[in-house]
Amino acid sequence: MDSTQKIEKSPIEIDGGQNINKIRDILFGTEMRKNESRFASLETHLNKETIHLREDMELRMTALETLVRQEFETLTDKLQLEKKERQESLFSIETSLKKADELLIQRLGELENQSLDEIRKLRNQEHDNVKSLRQNLHQLREETNNLLEKELDILRKTKIDKASVASLFTSDNL
Repeated sequence: MDSTQKIEKSPIEIDGGQNINKIRDILFGTEMRKNESRFASLETHLNKETIHLREDMELRMTALETLVRQEFETLTDKLQLEKKERQESLFSIETSLKKADELLIQRLGELENQSLDEIRKLRNQEHDNVKSLRQNLHQLREETNNLLEKELDILRKTKIDKASVASLFTSDNL
């Protein structure tokens, strides 16, 4: 379009769109105000609900945090108690084992001493028996030697010598 040409403007365009707004206001004004009022009411209601939900969530989160913290403290206490009980049990078991070990060592020492005493007694008894047997054997040998000596003496005394026997055969006694 040429700048020389005149464009005629409609009365709607001349007012700069204010007429359209007036027409719109006349046609839809009450509905628009009702809608705006509803939207404002909804917005207020949503804001209140959001605030209420936020407060409720904060309360619930605080309650949950408190519950979790209490549970952790309870579990920590239980674990510490169990740990303490286990340590006490281990200490008790260690003490019992040490006592049992000491008693076993003591008993083994006593048994070893008893065994050594018994062996010593048996050796002494064996030595005494051997000594007694030697004495008995020596006495028997002495007695046997004495009996043999007596028997020999008797045989010697009763023995006739060769000359006596010869004289008996040669003598007039026959």
